[in-house]
Amino acid sequence: EGLGYVGAPGTAPAGDGADSVEAHVAFVEGYREAIGLSRTADARDAVEALRALTRLEPAAVDVWMHLARTAARLERHDVALDAFRQALVIDAVSSAAHLGAATSCLRVRKLDEAEQQARAVLGLTGVDHIQTAEAHEVLARVALGRRDADGARREAIDAEAADADRPVRAFVEGRLALDAG
Repeated sequence: EGLGYVGAPGTAPAGDGADSVEAHVAFVEGYREAIGLSRTADARDAVEALRALTRLEPAAVDVWMHLARTAARLERHDVALDAFRQALVIDAVSSAAHLGAATSCLRVRKLDEAEQQARAVLGLTGVDHIQTAEAHEVLARVALGRRDADGARREAIDAEAADADRPVRAFVEGRLALDAG
């Protein structure tokens, strides 16, 4: 992406002829502009630019993921969740999309869907230890939201077993202490 490559390797622009090449070049330029906007104070404009790009190339999973992440950063979790869901329609085994959806679901208190998305990550093959830990952390937060202290502690232990540098147990215990007054 930093070198200007966009999309999955080996994909060609739709259609044929000079018109489709020009359209693809325009799409890539729009993509670069939107990514640039997302890294500045104009991130709100980036959401609209990325939305426009998803209408032009609805199968571009990387555009959906950028839209989702940018919207989540702006705390527009409804937009983020819709974009993560669309990315999952295109790539159902994307652990990043599942984790992003799970986190956005947590933010809007959709605990059942957050749990479902986090468990989906744990069911995927090839997921690294960081993503496994993130999934367990989401499950711990879901359990906290449901006031399930034992479940939160179990998931915190599993999160730290996957990534020892992740202080989920301390967070869970602190949150339980806060809730207990």
